[in-house]
Amino acid sequence: NAKLRHAILKNSDMSNSNFEGANLARADLRHANMKVAQASNSNFDGVNAWALFAQGSTFDNSSFHGANLEFARMSGSSMKNCDLQAVNLEAAWMTRINFENANFENANLQETKLSNSSLFKSILTGTRIHYANLSGVFMEGCTDCPTHW
Repeated sequence: NAKLRHAILKNSDMSNSNFEGANLARADLRHANMKVAQASNSNFDGVNAWALFAQGSTFDNSSFHGANLEFARMSGSSMKNCDLQAVNLEAAWMTRINFENANFENANLQETKLSNSSLFKSILTGTRIHYANLSGVFMEGCTDCPTHW
C-alpha cells in the first residue's frame, strides 16, 4: 500500500516490484521500467506514464482515470476490471492484454496496437480509435466495440 501520490519516478527501474494497493495518483512515470510488476488494486489516476515499460505486469482492478500512457509498452499484461476512462493510449503497444470488463469511456486509442488482446465485456463508448490495430481482438460482449473491423 505504498503512498506515492505525485512522486517523481521518471526513468526509475521498478521491474519485478510489488505495488499492490499503491496510490500513485499524478505520479511521474515517464520512461519508467515496471516490467513484470504486481500493481493490482492500485490508483494510477492522472499519472504521466509517457513511454512507460510495463510488459507482463498485472494491473487488475486498478484505476487509470485520465492517465497519459502515450507510447507505453505494456504487452502481455493483465488489466481486468480497470478504469481507463479518459486515458490517453495514443500509439501505445498493448498487444496480448486481458482488458476483461475494462472501462475505456472517452479514451484515446488512436494508433494503439491492441492485436490479440481481449476486450470481453469492456466499454468503449466515446472512444477515439482512429488507426488502432484491432486484429485478432476478442470483442464478445463489448459495448461500442468496432466489431465491423
